Amino acid sequence: MTAFQWEREVQEDLVRIEAIMDEVLHTNVSLLKDMARYIVDSGGKRLRPGVNMTVYRAFGGIDHHVQSRLAAAFEILHTGTLVHDDINDCSTLRRGREAVHVKYGLQNAIVCGDFMFAKSFLIAARHSHEVIERLLETCIGLAEGEILQRKWIDGESLTVNDRMDIIDMKTAIPIGAMAWAGAHNTDEGRSVAQRAFDYGLNLGRAFQLKDDLMDFLGDPGQTGKPLLQDLEQGNITLPITFALENLETGKSVELRGMIEDHKNADVKRLVYLLESSGALDFIKKKMDIHTDIALESIKAFPDNRFADSLINIVEYVSNREC
Repeated sequence: MTAFQWEREVQEDLVRIEAIMDEVLHTNVSLLKDMARYIVDSGGKRLRPGVNMTVYRAFGGIDHHVQSRLAAAFEILHTGTLVHDDINDCSTLRRGREAVHVKYGLQNAIVCGDFMFAKSFLIAARHSHEVIERLLETCIGLAEGEILQRKWIDGESLTVNDRMDIIDMKTAIPIGAMAWAGAHNTDEGRSVAQRAFDYGLNLGRAFQLKDDLMDFLGDPGQTGKPLLQDLEQGNITLPITFALENLETGKSVELRGMIEDHKNADVKRLVYLLESSGALDFIKKKMDIHTDIALESIKAFPDNRFADSLINIVEYVSNREC
C-alpha cells in the first residue's frame, strides 16, 4: 500500500526533521556517525513525527522549527531502541538491510544505541520538565516492553494481557506521547493534551494489531515483509497468544509445534488454527474498538484540515492491505 500523504506543511516538517536528525547525530567519530546515519536512513513510516507535527498544526502551533526538534528527539530515541532490540532479538535484518550489529559489530552497535539516547535527551533538555518527563517515561516503557516480550524466549508463557502491555509500551505509548507533545506545546491544545494522547495511543494500538495480522495474512509484495517474520524473530504476537489460550489441547499442541519449527510451518494450516481459535476475529474487533476511540478523541480538536488529516491517518492504518 502506498505511503500516507501528509498535508503539504507536514511533509515540509518531516523534511526538516530528517535534516535535524542528520545535524544532531553528527560526530567527529566517523564510525559512530556512520552507524547512526545508517539506522536512520533505513527509513520507516515516520508515523510518530508526522502525528506530532499534524497535532501541533491542528492546534495552531507556530514555532515549527522548535517543535520539529522535539519530534526529532523522540524519533532518535525510538530509533536508538531499535538498535538494541535487534541485538536482543538476534535479528539480522532491519527493513531489508543488515542490522547495525551485523554490519558494524555487536560492541559498536551497543554504543551507537547509547549515543542516540544521549543525543535525544540533549535536545529534549531544552523543553519543559513535563516534556522531559514524558520522554523519560516513554523510554522506560520501551525497556520494560522489550524485557516483557522476552518472557516467551526465556520459557515463560505470555498472556493476552501481557501482549497488550507490550503493544502499549513498544508502539502505542510512543505514538501517544508524540501526539500529546504536539498538543501540549500549543496554547490552544494544552488543556486537551490528554485527549491527544488518547488519540495517539489508540492509533498505535490499531496500527500494531494490523501489523500482527499482516504477519500471517499479508501479501509480501504489498507489505515488503515475508510471512511469519515475527515468529522468525521469536516474537509471539497477540494472534498466537490468543490462540494458545483458546484452542483445544490437541490443536494448541500442534500450534506450539509450528512455533518451534516455524521454518517448516504450513502457513495455511497456521491461519486455520488462528481462525478456529477466534484469534483473527478477536484482533479485528479490537482494532475496531481502538480506531473508534481514536476517532472519538479527535472531536476535542479544532475543525480544520489538519484534524481531518488525523482522521485520515486512522482510516489509512485500518485499511492497510493484507
